[in-house]
Amino acid sequence: MNNPLISIIVPIYNVEVYIRNCVDSILGQSYENLEIILVDDGSPDKCGDICDEYRSKDKRIKVIHKKNGGLSSARNAGIDIASGEYLGFIDSDDWIESDMYESLYNALTSHKADISVCGRYIVDGSRITTISDSEKAEVFTRSEALSELVLDEYSGMKNFAWDKLYKKELFNDIRYPEGKYYEDIFTTYKLFSKSNKIVDIKSPKYYYLLRGDSICGSNTASKRYDYCLANIKCLEYIKSLEPLLGDMCDKQLFNRLHFCLNDMLLLDYGTDDYVIEINEIIGKLKQNYSILRNSDEMGLKQKLSLMFIANYSNLYTTIYPGYKKNKTKIINLLKPIISKKVLNKMKYIKLKGKGSKETKYLYETKPEQNHIFLIGTPNHGNLGDQAIVYAENKMLEDNFKDFKIIEITTVDLIKHIKNLKKNVKKDDIFMLHGGGNLGNEYFWEEEGRRKIISEFKDNKIILFPQSIYFKDTENGKLEFDKTKMIYNAHKKLTLIAREDTSYSVMKEAFPNNNVILTPDIVMYLNKTNPIQERNGALLSLRKDREGVLTQTQKDEIKNMAEKNFDNIIITDTVAEYITKEHEVLEYMINVNQREKELNKKWDQFKKVQVVITDRLHGMVFCAITSTPCIVIANYNHKVKDTYAWLKDLNYIKFVNDIEEIPGLIKELKGIEIKEYDKTFAMKNYEKILEVMKQR
Repeated sequence: MNNPLISIIVPIYNVEVYIRNCVDSILGQSYENLEIILVDDGSPDKCGDICDEYRSKDKRIKVIHKKNGGLSSARNAGIDIASGEYLGFIDSDDWIESDMYESLYNALTSHKADISVCGRYIVDGSRITTISDSEKAEVFTRSEALSELVLDEYSGMKNFAWDKLYKKELFNDIRYPEGKYYEDIFTTYKLFSKSNKIVDIKSPKYYYLLRGDSICGSNTASKRYDYCLANIKCLEYIKSLEPLLGDMCDKQLFNRLHFCLNDMLLLDYGTDDYVIEINEIIGKLKQNYSILRNSDEMGLKQKLSLMFIANYSNLYTTIYPGYKKNKTKIINLLKPIISKKVLNKMKYIKLKGKGSKETKYLYETKPEQNHIFLIGTPNHGNLGDQAIVYAENKMLEDNFKDFKIIEITTVDLIKHIKNLKKNVKKDDIFMLHGGGNLGNEYFWEEEGRRKIISEFKDNKIILFPQSIYFKDTENGKLEFDKTKMIYNAHKKLTLIAREDTSYSVMKEAFPNNNVILTPDIVMYLNKTNPIQERNGALLSLRKDREGVLTQTQKDEIKNMAEKNFDNIIITDTVAEYITKEHEVLEYMINVNQREKELNKKWDQFKKVQVVITDRLHGMVFCAITSTPCIVIANYNHKVKDTYAWLKDLNYIKFVNDIEEIPGLIKELKGIEIKEYDKTFAMKNYEKILEVMKQR
């Protein structure tokens, strides 16, 4: 029995650069029973011809050529001719994972839902950020799903049309509003309100491309007004349908009306083209004043803003845009003469104020429980750094089961400082993320450490195994002196070096602190099993600032490998996505993705006979997966000194000169590998545990 037909509607306008990538990703779906409706919305470029070309190649494709009417008009045209039992939408500059519709269909049918939703990737330049990633689906009732739309949280369910699969019958009496921006906000709540059950699979399947030249990338008073109208209709309807969500709707309505009012006042400043619309928004705020000022959901600042707008609206509309414009002008005039340090301080204060409210939501501290705060962890795609925090968490979970471990990334640290200072108890422990960034090369990491060490003088603070490297320049010496002063002032600070050179530097630079030596924390792991069949070679060579190999040398290494192996994999210890045009995009990895991405990389290492790398964690990954490895020195001491911990492993070989590689390849191809034994590392890690358990 065939799976039911899914109709996928793609509105197309002026995207000839992107359209092939989009359509190819649909044609490559594992769910094959598709009707693909390409709607050429009067596109002035070659999109129409490209659509016809695809129709001639695949009988599942239908093409509509129509006069330009906008996104809603194009979607509606597709809905009108769709013959599938289910509907999906894709924007023509985006693309999807090969199993997106299979995953959405399976979730929808297995949970007997009316709509299924997936997570998404945001593609911004060369970086991919994952929004909502989990292996566990979540099922929502109508009321619960509508509350998600009201909250409109970053990682929650959103109004987007394109990350969902719908039963087609939901659209029997619903179409997207033509001639309006924010058509999704005008429409999605209606579809949710007709649904008994909605399932969110969380797993990201949709790649959403951020483009400055797109409709969504621009901002006008007209667009802001449509955003305002859409939210009024959406929130007032939900409030009438689900009275228990009333207070939440009132608060969000104020927030969005206030945002639109401020934005429109600025966009309309000096033209007065939208006076009527601005007065409508003010009228709506006044109309809701008596309800909103008594709402438990509203904060004091919000109530004061509302009171001022309701009682002194003429004054507000006169003062606000001038104040904002002049403030921007003044800041731009002062920027060249204000030191970077002062500007960073201003930014810090602003972020700190913003974050104080949301921190409590992001984590909870309990008075009766002790906490370990793991500070400065990464959200970028470097898998070496991700492996470090993975191992740090494993060590803490294995040995401190009575503590609650709270992880705070470098990016989020400033937002947490205010609430940390309020909630941290004297017996709570701060563990600073380890790695190779103690220095002025990755200065933002060092700034975060300094902030914690300065602010929490009564707490035990331990720096997980690190390498230290301040450049021998005027700036390097200046920053090193600052670090010495701040670190030495803390009486409960323990610094852990991960190799001898750093240990010697730390012992001399930080006489007031406890300094110990252990291996890189990733050696705490053993990822040898399950054992994989090995074939070929893997090259993992740096492309960043720490790499010293020239392209000619890299080509030579590749030629050496090709003479000995039929299968060559060229990769890196960075999570990457390679586009069809061979452009490399870096995945930004969140906590939920970490283990999955690391296991993918470790499995890749376990399937080859030899790895050739100049990455420290390329070498360490080989060690913990029992994979033969040739490691090449880089520009500082980190790789060579870390090799000292692993030199007794017969399958790890260090070279200073690439001419040594061919001989070592032959040696490693015939070697009998001794499985990774981490006993040596565990003996050293006892020193960390001893410091943590001291009272």
